[in-house]
Amino acid sequence: QQGMSVSNHSYGGGNSFGWGKTDYEYNVMASRYPNNVFVWAASNSHLNAGNWTFASSMQPRDELKNFIVVTALLPSNELVYFSNAPGENGFCNISSQVCLERNKFKYFMLSSPGTIILSAGHLNDTGTYNTQGTSMAAPIVSGVVALLQGYWPALKSDASKVTSIIFGTAQDLGEPGVDNLYGWGLVRADRAMSPLGATYLSGAATLPDSGSTPSPSTGANCV
Repeated sequence: QQGMSVSNHSYGGGNSFGWGKTDYEYNVMASRYPNNVFVWAASNSHLNAGNWTFASSMQPRDELKNFIVVTALLPSNELVYFSNAPGENGFCNISSQVCLERNKFKYFMLSSPGTIILSAGHLNDTGTYNTQGTSMAAPIVSGVVALLQGYWPALKSDASKVTSIIFGTAQDLGEPGVDNLYGWGLVRADRAMSPLGATYLSGAATLPDSGSTPSPSTGANCV
């Protein structure tokens, strides 16, 4: 209601996968506010995500285009040991338990630096500390979203284009294409803020059941 266009989410608690089933089923924020980009820390339990169920009429890959989950990387761009990962699970039909390839969590996932991150102190502590965690990685992605929306204000009302740009310009890590550890790969602010074209999108992974690469073009950020 106050004009928010991106939000960063990092919550403690008993959920083994920080952006997990309870958050999804009872808040459903991303589907309720489709013009806002929601960035979630993947949490630090050294686990792969388990399948979640969804209403039979819902296709998360179509309805959660504004949803990004972030894993944490070492300075070497390898997944840090504590970071959760998407694995090969995803959203499944609640009645048939069918889990479509295109709805796997890895297609919602980015990776970002998550160790040796300079962070402000808590509450009344005015110091700064080097710290780590997916909670340190997610705000970097949220910052890239804010950069895009600040430079091209039209993107504030088109969350799916924002995520398409960020996914499509990520630096591939691990297995070629979108994989079960790094998702789309390392978020790259420099690529996301540059004119888009063959330089960055020629090797972009295609989504299952889709005949083309992500379509990040907004007209404003194309040569």
